[in-house]
Amino acid sequence: VFFARGCNELVRMCQAEYTFLMNADISLPDNSCLCLLDYLENHPDCIAVSPCVRDNKIIRHMASGIVTPLICIARDSFAGKFLRQTTWYKKAMLCDTNPRSTFTVPKITNSCCLVRSKEFLECNGFSTDFIMYWTEEDLAIRVQKLKLSQTVVGKALADHDHGSSSRKLASSLVRAIYVHDRFQYMKKHFGLRKALLVEICL
Repeated sequence: VFFARGCNELVRMCQAEYTFLMNADISLPDNSCLCLLDYLENHPDCIAVSPCVRDNKIIRHMASGIVTPLICIARDSFAGKFLRQTTWYKKAMLCDTNPRSTFTVPKITNSCCLVRSKEFLECNGFSTDFIMYWTEEDLAIRVQKLKLSQTVVGKALADHDHGSSSRKLASSLVRAIYVHDRFQYMKKHFGLRKALLVEICL
């Protein structure tokens, strides 16, 4: 059923106050789950929390602001390398934020997150418009409209073996799914013209 529908069904099946969603390429080296739980229990307006992530020995937070068409072009295109050096881009992508701190953001990583189950389902969870990617970007916009928040809890840490799940699929298929999901996200939130513009630029 792929990522979005699988996660939504899991949350419904668990019937728990909180549900911990973790990709197959994530492992927890310490008491990260308890740190995330403690934060949610003390912040009722927060719908989901994620840890900082150690990926190839590099610790990062994998969070950002709302991903707009221009942010996407800056992040994913060769020409965008100049935009990636600007203060505007670094602020939007929270590049200067200490990953071991705790901070509220529009978008957290869904590769490892603890969600408040009832509220997650009430906002329809991860959209099944997407197959594998861009679910966290889509959720970020919907959560913000509901005036809820998402938070990175920096004292919690997860180890990420980046890409080990998708390596089981043909790279051409993974690329096709990513492009499909990116186009769906852009069209849904920014309109068909901007979605097409993003694909032309990338």
